[in-house]
Amino acid sequence: MIVDPDFLDHWRTRLVVSLLGDDELAPVYIIRIWAHCQVSRSVHFPGMSAAGLRSLCRFGGEAKKLEAALLEGGFIQRDGDAVTVP
Repeated sequence: MIVDPDFLDHWRTRLVVSLLGDDELAPVYIIRIWAHCQVSRSVHFPGMSAAGLRSLCRFGGEAKKLEAALLEGGFIQRDGDAVTVP
């Protein structure tokens, strides 16, 4: 997994930070998703609920808030009960 040097300051990363109430750990949540993709060798996760995403990211807040922020930032996509990481 290669993370671009501007990842922390990229506008999409900063958007997620902002949407999560200026949570500066937001980039870590995104990296945890990417790490899960790499270990799983997949970007499509059927049956992953918002609570499952919250658990995967080790996010301390509300599951739906995290999911909404990641969706708006473009880091995940939701299709029914499945999460895809574009």
